[in-house]
Amino acid sequence: MLYGVGKASGNRPTGALWIRSLVDSTRAHLLVPESENFFGAQFSPNGKWIAFDAEVSGHAEVYVSPMPAPGEGLTARWQVSAA
Repeated sequence: MLYGVGKASGNRPTGALWIRSLVDSTRAHLLVPESENFFGAQFSPNGKWIAFDAEVSGHAEVYVSPMPAPGEGLTARWQVSAA
């Protein structure tokens, strides 16, 4: 399960992106810190990738990252949108 923890800012929520398994009792792991203003995320249809919006460079961009191993955070991410 992907979920955000943060606050409402204008017409959209912003905050940190977390992941947690629904199958076992592992604890949640931070994927995108609140300082990067995450505001949307989705799993790919095959479950191997996560796409999310964040304001890493001061304006909204779309990023993709491989699904992390259980208990781990993101190991890499790529910007796939252009400003």
